[in-house]
Amino acid sequence: MAKVGILTFHSSMNYGATLQTFALYQFVKSLGHQVEVIDYQPPKVRDSDIKSLYFRGQKLFNPFLAISGTQKLLKMKRFVRNHLQLSHKTYYTRSQLNQANHDYDMVICGSDEIWNIHSALVEFGKDLSYFLDFIAESNICRVSYAASFGYTTELGQSHEAIAKLLQGFSAISVRDHNSVNLVKACNCEVQKVLDPTFLGNFSQISQAPKHQRDYILVYGFNLSQQQGNWIKAIARNEGLDVISIGVRPGDWRPPINHMGIGPEEWLGYFSQASYVFTNFFHGVVFSIIYRKPFTNFINPGKSIKVKDLLGGLDLCDRIVTESEISDLPPKLNWEMNLNQERLNALLEQSKEYLRQSL
Repeated sequence: MAKVGILTFHSSMNYGATLQTFALYQFVKSLGHQVEVIDYQPPKVRDSDIKSLYFRGQKLFNPFLAISGTQKLLKMKRFVRNHLQLSHKTYYTRSQLNQANHDYDMVICGSDEIWNIHSALVEFGKDLSYFLDFIAESNICRVSYAASFGYTTELGQSHEAIAKLLQGFSAISVRDHNSVNLVKACNCEVQKVLDPTFLGNFSQISQAPKHQRDYILVYGFNLSQQQGNWIKAIARNEGLDVISIGVRPGDWRPPINHMGIGPEEWLGYFSQASYVFTNFFHGVVFSIIYRKPFTNFINPGKSIKVKDLLGGLDLCDRIVTESEISDLPPKLNWEMNLNQERLNALLEQSKEYLRQSL
């Protein structure tokens, strides 16, 4: 049995980030290892949460966001506390992380966009902690699982430093072809795997909603008025309610809006939905996990990873762009042409990667 540390975006207001951590933690633990999540909470991650809690945009304080956001934050923190073993110490700065004595046999970085060097969450490439640069001990094995460079398509001035760090890994896996290409450009071998949420078992933590009528679920950040009106027109035609969950929905006004829910409730709403509209990567992922027909409003910042996932599963017909909405009749695409055989093969390959790497 090895002692394994996991480094990722675990303490977040983002459901996908929190649940991918839970799923990876759960699977590695199932292999018989002692596992803990390295409790790294750098300033940029904390600042991002504060903005989502209290502000609409950058400066305008919003009381509704403050109340519902605080409810969500408390539930997210409680979930992490109840379901993950965290490191004994919390690291708030790179300096604290670098100076600590890490007594792991192995450290896994990933998943999520932890390698997106154009993201504020990693200080636009200044924080290389997620490339495990803080591991000084040569006897600690370094592994990545489903890490992503996100919308970063070239490493620029960071190429040499990142290549040197990646060359010190014993195994590297990423979750999209863009990240595959960037790792190969660093002269490293790499394997493409599924996001860890596909490895998870959420049945024991999911809480079924109390809503009695069938509903369309909306998990979309800042949807346009046109997108919202289109969803509501479809709901009227189909005789379905509309429920928006987890994030501020944007300019449109959803009939039912549950922002302050925790991961358990969030999973429950996905599991019971009749249909899903989303512009989030993990909104797509959990629609597939729960076999829910869905429509993806493509988000430019997430298009690489979403198209990569859907293309591999023959689901690109689920994507609808803003410009297409006015040309489409207001009806749902109930037919799911999921390539189940391909998904099963990818799932087994992903599990085998972890079995072999650990």
